Amino acid sequence: MTAIENTSREFSDSALMLSYSAGDEQGFELLYKRHRNAVFRFFYFGTGGDEVLAGELFQDVWMTVVRGRKRYHKDISFTEWLHHVAWARLYDHIRLHPQPLQTVDETAPESLGANVVTLHPKSNGEDVDLLEQLKRLTEEHREIVLLRYCFRMSYTDIAHFLDVARSSVSRLHREALVSLRKDKSEVC
Repeated sequence: MTAIENTSREFSDSALMLSYSAGDEQGFELLYKRHRNAVFRFFYFGTGGDEVLAGELFQDVWMTVVRGRKRYHKDISFTEWLHHVAWARLYDHIRLHPQPLQTVDETAPESLGANVVTLHPKSNGEDVDLLEQLKRLTEEHREIVLLRYCFRMSYTDIAHFLDVARSSVSRLHREALVSLRKDKSEVC
C-alpha cells in the first residue's frame, strides 16, 4: 500500500478539498483517485457509451473542481457537490444538444488520444447490453438509475439531490428495474 493510499483513508473528502484549496496538490490527487471511476461511468452511461463525449464532460467537471477550490468551504459535502456538478454538466449538455442516445460503436479504437481520459475497459459486452437497455428508459428513470448505481446514492440522497419526494424516487427506481428486467428477458 502506498503512502497516498494510506493518507487517502485517513481524511474525509471535505478535508482533502480544504487541504487542496490551501495549496496541497496531494489533496486533489486523492480526491481524483477516489471519485474518477464513478464520475466517468456516470458520463459514459449518461451519454449512451460515447467515450469521447464522456471524457470531455469528465474533464470539465474536474476543471470545475480545480477552479472552485478557493470558493469551497467545509459546510458543503464535497461528494454531494461533485455529484451535483457532474449531474448539472451532463444535463446541460443534453439540454443544449438534444438528440437520441447513439448506438455504441464496438469498433472504436481503444486509444482516444492523450487529451481524453479513458477509464472504461471494453469487456465482454455486458456494458453494451446495459447501454442498450438504458437507452430505452425514460429520462426520469435513466437519471435515477445513474445516480443510484454510478454514484451509489441512497433514495433519500437522490430525493434531496433532485428535490423530489423519496417515494417518487423509490417508485421511479422500481419502474426502471422492472423495465430493465423486462428488456433483459427479451434479449435472452
